[in-house]
Amino acid sequence: MTDSVEFRTYCTTLSTLNQSSNTQVEQFVHSVIDALCGRDVALVNMMTFPDSSVQNVCNAVTGVVRAVVQSEDFKLHQAALVQSGVSSGVASALFGCVTARREELVDALRDDALHMGGTYLKDFDWSLRMTVASSKLANMQSPNLLVSLQLAEPGMPPEASLPLTVQLGPAELDNLIERLEEAAQVQARLTV
Repeated sequence: MTDSVEFRTYCTTLSTLNQSSNTQVEQFVHSVIDALCGRDVALVNMMTFPDSSVQNVCNAVTGVVRAVVQSEDFKLHQAALVQSGVSSGVASALFGCVTARREELVDALRDDALHMGGTYLKDFDWSLRMTVASSKLANMQSPNLLVSLQLAEPGMPPEASLPLTVQLGPAELDNLIERLEEAAQVQARLTV
């Protein structure tokens, strides 16, 4: 990510923070992180920048914070910031804020990613049932898995949900397990 045009653009925009004190930068970055974590924050009058709007600087801080949180190597990003013209004081202040609030940021970014797709799984319950006979067959002995899903959509009240019940036979259950294992492998490769 540090070699990308997007990251270099963020760095150029962040260099407008070089004239600010480290305390101002820390306050500003904490406010941007608060906004990332879903809190209402008024950033408009917090700082003024000669060449950039507050929104551009917020976007640059957000982009760098997301890149750093997703990265394994903080030092690489910090060095890239300094090499791109961001003062070491600004880079240290930014990384100090990210380090202090890393867990909160990871949770917020994960929640953000989970809620991007619309409907999401809120809760589930399951039970295994054995069908031993039917009106047509005297001895059936067929296992069935009943899965009850509670789905939610962004913007729904927390107590509201969309119930969905699915009944799976042995072949359908094997197929579901294969798909879930594939999804688990994809998730293991992704980092938040």
